[in-house]
Amino acid sequence: MSRKRLTFESLSDITEKGCNAEFNTAIEFLSPMKKSTNGRQYYHGKVTDGGSSFRIARFNCKSRAKLSAICAAKSPVHLTNYAVKKSNSNDALEVIVRPTTVTESSPRTIEVPVPEKA
Repeated sequence: MSRKRLTFESLSDITEKGCNAEFNTAIEFLSPMKKSTNGRQYYHGKVTDGGSSFRIARFNCKSRAKLSAICAAKSPVHLTNYAVKKSNSNDALEVIVRPTTVTESSPRTIEVPVPEKA
């Protein structure tokens, strides 16, 4: 039995856990690959649609390389088939990039506010 894919126009529309969804977003930052306390490699970052933002995480260096290339080109990203779960540290929702997540450059324009330097 397949589940219907949900398409979100804005990150603020994502209000509960789930997966098999898609949205367009801009990448605010991506961390370098890190090693967790149990020895697994992972990266994290932050994605935004100009209004709302989510933490993003994954235990896969291949997906980080692709996201990093899109981020370096300052292009929005289109994510399909990802998971949303509650953070282990608080009640905030976070995007988990899965092995089946499709990551591609998005044709959409997203205005991202840039913080002023002090």
